[in-house]
Amino acid sequence: MKLLATIIIIHFSLSSSAQEKTKIHQFEPTASSFTIVRWNMPKDSSVIFKWIVKESYDECGRVTRLDFLENGKLINKKLCYLPAYVTYEYPDSKTIIEELFESDGQPMNGVVCEVPYKRIYSIDDEHNITALEIDYFIDTISIKQMGMNSRNIQVELDYLKNTKQKVSEGDFSEFDANFVRYYFKSYSKYNRIFPIRKGFNKELLSGTGVENEDAYNCIK
Repeated sequence: MKLLATIIIIHFSLSSSAQEKTKIHQFEPTASSFTIVRWNMPKDSSVIFKWIVKESYDECGRVTRLDFLENGKLINKKLCYLPAYVTYEYPDSKTIIEELFESDGQPMNGVVCEVPYKRIYSIDDEHNITALEIDYFIDTISIKQMGMNSRNIQVELDYLKNTKQKVSEGDFSEFDANFVRYYFKSYSKYNRIFPIRKGFNKELLSGTGVENEDAYNCIK
């Protein structure tokens, strides 16, 4: 009997710890982005507001997933370079992996909008970004549906390859290496820390909207 009671207690404890931790934020689509307008809304906000971000976070207080919802479902009609949801992994204390997906679960298509589906940020002990790697997902079916000829496809592939090489060599001019891109849409971030590249002028974020102001306040 004591053994059974112990098993039940352990099972209950594990089940409780496995429950998803979430936050809800209100956003609005703009001409070029999704913009946060209010943080930490009530859990039933999806019934009240058309556009919300459902943010999941881990036991260390770090964001693990951002779902951009329209009327309670993953947003579908959007600009091609904006994701329907974003996931984060933290294989160690100095690595942040950010991946972008469409509403059907497919990674963001690199050729269609020239956007990487994966960014791997390296950070130091002071949460400064020290390196960035990017990777593209190439959907050959979508390319064919776009009616691109082989020459145009090769031009796009060469551009993506060249950009990836430049980033790997430390040229971040075309990418958001100054910060973790979609941490702007997260309240948790890296346990309320907003990593930036050393030397980045954080004053550029000050007083420029809800999400930028929060990022500014979370820079250590």
